[in-house]
Amino acid sequence: MKKVLITGATGAIGEACARYFSDNGYFVYIHYHSNQAKAEALSKELGNAEIEINSVSDNPLMNCEENIIYTGCNFYGGYMAHAADTL
Repeated sequence: MKKVLITGATGAIGEACARYFSDNGYFVYIHYHSNQAKAEALSKELGNAEIEINSVSDNPLMNCEENIIYTGCNFYGGYMAHAADTL
């Protein structure tokens, strides 16, 4: 089975893409920025999907020796960066 990662899958275009690929036999990894509830509902509805918690631009906090992921780093730092730019 082919697999695809849809970034922004909870937005209108991302959701349409996720549905398209799911309907065409792909396993869909659903990425979202902040709408976890919509991502979970879409994953459940599609059936052949899984939520990808890591952002494509953030690094997760991991303990590789014990195989533990502490956070998927769904963190958007733009607001803090914008505030810091005004200082």
